[in-house]
Amino acid sequence: MLDLQDLTVPKDLYEDCINRKKADEQSLKTEKDIKRNKNIITFLSEEQKDQIESQLRTMEFLKSKLHSFFEKIEDEGGVSVFLVQYCLFPRMMFSPTDALYSINFLKLLVQLKVPKINVLNICAQIIKGIIPTIHSCTNNESENLGIFFMEWFYMIDRWTNKEIWKKECSDYSGFSQVVGNPTNIVSYEYYLRKIVEPIHTRFSQFLRVCFQNPKEQMMKTRAAMKILFRIKSVFPKQRAIAEPIMDELNKIIAMKDQISQDIYTLAHGYHKELTKLFPKPKVVE
Repeated sequence: MLDLQDLTVPKDLYEDCINRKKADEQSLKTEKDIKRNKNIITFLSEEQKDQIESQLRTMEFLKSKLHSFFEKIEDEGGVSVFLVQYCLFPRMMFSPTDALYSINFLKLLVQLKVPKINVLNICAQIIKGIIPTIHSCTNNESENLGIFFMEWFYMIDRWTNKEIWKKECSDYSGFSQVVGNPTNIVSYEYYLRKIVEPIHTRFSQFLRVCFQNPKEQMMKTRAAMKILFRIKSVFPKQRAIAEPIMDELNKIIAMKDQISQDIYTLAHGYHKELTKLFPKPKVVE
């Protein structure tokens, strides 16, 4: 079974750790500490090298095999349902690392432009099959979902850059409007208006439903707010999406004496974050 390190190596994290250890050398006094510090640097460097070599071997294997694996698929619509229901969702619920693996595997399919995969249909299945699980997830599962959604929004929003769209999406059959018709690729404008905007809107609607009864449905409310905190760097990006969420949060904050302290704290804290991002427009008299 593939793991996260088979798909990506945290090069920046390795480099940061190595550089910090090198910076520590100036403050070390004893020969024993200096030697230990150098051993750590050597170990991290060798481990990073091994991880990169292993990841490259895995990527070469996947590049040589994935196309032939997926070309045999006959039911292109069914494969999106299968991929989300039996691959992405079960794996992401195990742990934060597995959540990262799931979204990175989806990114890999797009990166390699694997045939018989319809990215738009997969996004639709994520909306139908994964987002609603917010209503029944545990605290730990909400953390996993938050990581997955954060990377998912980053991925779909990244393609709103026209240059990136042209390079990665404009000639890939995975962005065909009709499943099974690889030539009917959607335009950049269609992607913005009919795919990205509705995804943001639907996601907001699902989350707002979680806030409607915080007194009796604490787990649902808490999970939704934890997910919002996790994805705050990528969602929401529009005032029209943020304001309805803020309205629901105001209702929760007004119930301070009727709800648990942690839910009140989460609601108040997230409302504060949104207020910074979307301050009320000044009224011109």
